[in-house]
Amino acid sequence: MKFKKYVLIVFVVLFSILMVFADEDTRKFDFRTGLGYSFLGTGDMSGVYIENELNYKLSHYLTSSVSFGLGECFSGVLRAAAYLQGNVNLFLSPFKNTGKYDLRVGVGLSLNKVFDIRQNYFNNIDEGVYDVYSYENRSSIGYNIIIEYSYTIYDII
Repeated sequence: MKFKKYVLIVFVVLFSILMVFADEDTRKFDFRTGLGYSFLGTGDMSGVYIENELNYKLSHYLTSSVSFGLGECFSGVLRAAAYLQGNVNLFLSPFKNTGKYDLRVGVGLSLNKVFDIRQNYFNNIDEGVYDVYSYENRSSIGYNIIIEYSYTIYDII
């Protein structure tokens, strides 16, 4: 009878230890991809933004990331704009980033390469009103303020 009690105690202790190890998230890196809404410049243009992000977990509450994205705008002061953006960010997860769900807020720096298409209207007495398009490439450095909610669809490990 004593032998069964010892086996039961050993089994419970071993099972508890395995549960603790199973609950511990040891991955430091993760890759995320997403689609979002972005303001370009001072907010006078907005558009769709597709991003790929590599994250490094500093702790259960802090994460750093490097990301690259593509965006396109079709409204605002300009006729259209496309842009490439590289980001370096730091995130805080107030509810920990250990589970399948992750709500986080972050700040960071970005480098943008913007390709603008401007549409101007000219009125010529002989030819009437016609459109003239001009193209402009520019680079800028900006800051990011991010509110992000993630849901893990597939876990490789």
